[in-house]
Amino acid sequence: MLSFSTPWPGVSEDNRPLFFLNGSVRRNGFEYYISIVNESIVTWIKTWFLDADTKMNPNLNYAQMKRGPDGQVGQHTGVL
Repeated sequence: MLSFSTPWPGVSEDNRPLFFLNGSVRRNGFEYYISIVNESIVTWIKTWFLDADTKMNPNLNYAQMKRGPDGQVGQHTGVL
């Protein structure tokens, strides 16, 4: 059984179990949310950078254009 002998300012002796339950539910909910976000991030990284069929291949020819005597050439400043 948990020991609730730690003094918590503003929390009465009767409310301490509810206080700890609130923190546990909040922490578990946050950890669940982070696990979903991590799965989404892994999926995006695989799609954009690792999968050979869908990976992004940046090319300066399709970046911001700079007009000049050599024709229209892409600049590095157009790549985000």
